[in-house]
Amino acid sequence: MNYSENVWRFLVENRHMKNEFERGSQRVFRFPNGFGASVVKRVFSGGLDGTYGATEGRYELAVLAFSSEDSRGLTYETPITNDVLGWLTPDEVEAHLQAIANLWVV
Repeated sequence: MNYSENVWRFLVENRHMKNEFERGSQRVFRFPNGFGASVVKRVFSGGLDGTYGATEGRYELAVLAFSSEDSRGLTYETPITNDVLGWLTPDEVEAHLQAIANLWVV
C-alpha cells in the first residue's frame, strides 16, 4: 500500500508475517498529537478468519493512543471510531490516517 508523504513519515513499525500459520502485514503509525493507528492485513491458514476483509484484499485499522515512547494501546474514544474499522480500501485507510493525524488533544 502506498501512502502520501504526509502519512508515511509517521510510520514507526513495519512488520511482515509469512509462515505456515499466517501471512500478512502490520504497519503502526504515530502522529505528533499522541494518536496513531495500526493498519493490518492478515490471513490465517487452516480456514481461520483473518483480519476484517483481508481475504478480499482489504485492510483493518485501529486507532491507537500513545502514553509514552514505548507504551500504546487501542482507544475507542475518538470521533474516528468506537471500534476497529474493517474492509477498508487503501484510499479509505489513507483518509482515516489523515483524520487521526488531525485529531486535537484536549
